Amino acid sequence: MHGTASDKSVIETPRILPWVVAGVFYLDNFDAAAIVSILPVVARDFGAGVGAASMAVTAYLVALAIFTPVSGWMADRFGGRRVLASALAVFGLGAAGVALASGLTGLVLARAVQGVGGAMMVPVGRVVMMRSFPRSEFVRAMAIVTTPAILGGVLAPSLGGAAATWGSWRWLFWAELPVALAAAVLVLRHVPAGAPIAPRPLSPAAFVLFGVALAGLTILFGMVSAGAASGLLFWGLMAVVLPTGALALWYNRRAAVPLFDFALLRRRSFAAAIGPGTLFFMTAGAVPFLLPMLFQIGLGRNAFESGMFTLVWALVALVMKATTPTVLRRFGFRTVLCTNAAILAAASLGAAMIGPAMPIVVLMGVLVAYGVARSLQFSVVASFTYAEIEPNDVGAATGFAGMVRQLSNSLGVALAAVVLVLIAGGGEPSATDINLTFGILAALPAVAALMFLRLPRDIGAAMSGHLPRGRAAPT
Repeated sequence: MHGTASDKSVIETPRILPWVVAGVFYLDNFDAAAIVSILPVVARDFGAGVGAASMAVTAYLVALAIFTPVSGWMADRFGGRRVLASALAVFGLGAAGVALASGLTGLVLARAVQGVGGAMMVPVGRVVMMRSFPRSEFVRAMAIVTTPAILGGVLAPSLGGAAATWGSWRWLFWAELPVALAAAVLVLRHVPAGAPIAPRPLSPAAFVLFGVALAGLTILFGMVSAGAASGLLFWGLMAVVLPTGALALWYNRRAAVPLFDFALLRRRSFAAAIGPGTLFFMTAGAVPFLLPMLFQIGLGRNAFESGMFTLVWALVALVMKATTPTVLRRFGFRTVLCTNAAILAAASLGAAMIGPAMPIVVLMGVLVAYGVARSLQFSVVASFTYAEIEPNDVGAATGFAGMVRQLSNSLGVALAAVVLVLIAGGGEPSATDINLTFGILAALPAVAALMFLRLPRDIGAAMSGHLPRGRAAPT
């Protein structure tokens, strides 16, 4: 099960396993995209503003920030199958709570419960896949898993809008309940039990310290993105988060068994997935935040037309997922990572020139280029994270990487918001302001490309199947 094709448990891995885990990823992405699309309707139903209703999103993200770091430990301690099935059950019950919520408080609490389940779903799904397939088959298996995830993000806004327009937004969450429970049953039936790995001891103090710091950072990033980076609440939270975060890092560094094992950064692939990979995830968070504004302000499109433009790169991403194993086998991790990052930088510069005078063919070219590079980079970085990780360290690596990705996306949105506010001088942003923001943020993937360029040409060959300079890929 841990990386050799001769391992008996690998041979016995059910063929349906990637599709079962794909259902988990689909549900997670669908929910994340759906809640954002229906926020105005939810706010109106509860007689609240959209800002107040957005606490439902924040509650979910806070739960992710707190529990994602221990997801790998949970999988080691209790076994991936048990944790994944339990996470789906919790997620489904949280969805039922959202559907039944009679007020904003109940909605926020139910979303927090969903977040606890969601924090375990995708990370533990990755652990299950890594421990069920040899490295040589991992990329192909994960391509199957991540394709439906993109489909969930593509379908959610339209289905959410339809439910809210012609029925009730609650239908979405009632629909999630049976899907989550059915997925839990499939997990129990088809995910190999495996033997739980003796995990490193979990320090309650480290869990609490990092939980407070990461939850606070998530809220702060959200406040910055919403233009609320001022006032007593913001600075009071900052006064709590900074010393708590510093204390958590100090404690982690001196602990005999740290919650985040920084020794994992000695593996070059993992260090690259965390370092320049973070710049990519920041870009991935910032672009969906800026593009709708650019289409509506810069091109004068309405929300529906803007959505149709962004759908272009989402559909391209869906198609590209299937090509990931072939591309990696042909070119290897280093070349693909560098090239994708360079294309993302070029696409961001292209977005900096979007305006009414841009021909539609050129606009579509920018969107397609972004969709291709973004899709491949997501898949490649997710696989590259584990390229040099030993089986017993998969859980620790998953918690570490999951925490970084979660914060990177939020930080990317916050950074885009700050840059936009500074360029706009605190007023309403113009199309030119958004263009300039895209141009500045192009530096993120450009720097990432230079950092990826320092990697060895044959890094991760056992996983990619790439044969540099005629040599056989290592096993």
